[in-house]
Order: sequence, then structure tokens, then C-alpha cells
Amino acid sequence: MSIASSNEDASQLPESSGGQSEVAATADVDAGTAAVQPVDSQPQKQQTPKSRVSATWTAVLAGSVILVLLLVFILQNSNRVKVSFFGGSWQIPLGVALLFAAVGGVLLVGAIGVARLTQVRLSARRLQRTARPR
Repeated sequence: MSIASSNEDASQLPESSGGQSEVAATADVDAGTAAVQPVDSQPQKQQTPKSRVSATWTAVLAGSVILVLLLVFILQNSNRVKVSFFGGSWQIPLGVALLFAAVGGVLLVGAIGVARLTQVRLSARRLQRTARPR
């Protein structure tokens, strides 16, 4: 079989009707056979590597959205309420009181997280010191 006859075989293949992939025929001259291999009609998209700058911009965008939502929440909950804490009493807007409570919760959880991370790091350092040959 010659290359010309393999091209004739390729012309007899059914044409794709707008599908995801096309079929192209290639000739293996040494073996004298035609091999059919799928060919992607769409080029591969190369993804750009993620960087610290892109992560920072994503965090800034997310923080900005959260800040706007908090401001709307505070402005919509402007009714003054009486808040008592450790003997003190204040009249502050409801939104501000709830914001203080949320910030207090975040600080408490953050402090617990920092304490746990410190504990794990100290434990890992002790383990490295005992495993290191002297």
C-alpha cells in the first residue's frame, strides 16, 4: 500500500458533524497499514500558575465584599439597644452590638487556633530533636 492509497482511505472516512473531536488518518509506510487516531479540534488551554499576588487580590476582593455587606447590615439595624456587660450599660445600635459580638468570637477562635498551632510546633521541634542522631 502506498501513501496515495492511504490518503484515499482517509478520504473515505465519515466526516464529523460538528462534534467534539475529529478523526485523522495517518499512514504507517513501513507496515503498510493506515492507523486512525483521534485529533482534538480545540487547542489545549494553558493555565497560568497561581501566585501570591493573585491570592492576595482574591483575598482583598473577598474582604471588600464582606465589608460592604457588614456596612449594609449595620445601617439597616440602626435601632438602639441597651447592652449590659460587667456592670456597665450602654445604648448602642443593634448592628454595632452584633458586630462587636462577632469580632469577639473571631478573636476568641483565633486565640485558640494560635495556641494549638504553637503547641503542635513545639511538639514537632521536640520530636525532631529526639530523632536527630548526635
